[in-house]
Amino acid sequence: MSEDKINPELQAEIEAALGGASLEDLLEENPERRKRGEARTIKTGVVAAIHGPNVLVEFGPRMQGSCPKLQFETLPNIGDSLDFVVERRDKDGMLVLSRQGAIQKAT
Repeated sequence: MSEDKINPELQAEIEAALGGASLEDLLEENPERRKRGEARTIKTGVVAAIHGPNVLVEFGPRMQGSCPKLQFETLPNIGDSLDFVVERRDKDGMLVLSRQGAIQKAT
């Protein structure tokens, strides 16, 4: 096997592990990038559901996120398209979101 060709099984495993994330998505999560003070990414997503204390947001196939309801002055409607700040991914691969300009509550 040459170095520039990846085994198809390995390629499929890598793609499954990334869960549809792009290289850009992975770079956004890089802690070194945050240490350098680079701005967090703002993405536009569509409100998919309001469940418990969170607003669930879709950004495309296999890319969902969650933003606390407390960060909204008025709750959005399902289907609303809004801007969110991508903070990071949680252990399950969901994007952890905040609203642009929202005050972060220390936990």
